[in-house]
Amino acid sequence: MRLSQTRRQQAQLLNSVIDQALLAPSSRHQQQLVQFTNTIPVTPLAERIRKRATLLGKRHKGDISPLLAARDDLIMSLYASTVPQGWACAWCDGSCIKLDAHTQAGIGGIVMDSDGSIIARISRAIGDHHAYEAELAAVAAVINTALEHQQRRLWVFTDNHGLAQLWQEHRDDNRLAEIRRLASDLDRFALQALPRQHNQPANTLAKKATGCVR
Repeated sequence: MRLSQTRRQQAQLLNSVIDQALLAPSSRHQQQLVQFTNTIPVTPLAERIRKRATLLGKRHKGDISPLLAARDDLIMSLYASTVPQGWACAWCDGSCIKLDAHTQAGIGGIVMDSDGSIIARISRAIGDHHAYEAELAAVAAVINTALEHQQRRLWVFTDNHGLAQLWQEHRDDNRLAEIRRLASDLDRFALQALPRQHNQPANTLAKKATGCVR
């Protein structure tokens, strides 16, 4: 009983910190949440932030866009905290919509330098390509952007688990040719999958590029 009560208190404390970080964003709140990653894995912690933001959004009667922006910033900061020191990191996504005679694809990406500052946001239409081609193009775009900003070590997050697995297990696959070419100009490169719900900023930029969101 005492252990159960302690866990409830810990959960309440965590929810309180998350709610404060969502409603009154600050670097202090962000640092507090990053410190929780010492005891809580990043993915469930990010999911807790997402769910708290959804709950607070339902209670709020005004504009919730600042709340959603805070949610995205917090989740990105958590994943960035897992990247080795001295590495840049990026989030990317591809999207496509079917039109009458063709498919319109778009890519989205966010690149953060090794100091933790966002140096680029990518939202670009790439024409008639299917979804997997858009995912490949999004990874290539963030690598190219990192190189343009003299970042030599890059950790990329994608919500396409199949693509991340392909890179890790079958790197010589012909579909990865452009990624291999660009990554060869980096000193270090890693590609990691994360849940789709935790990749909202890149997803929004990709969808915007297709013209289906404004």
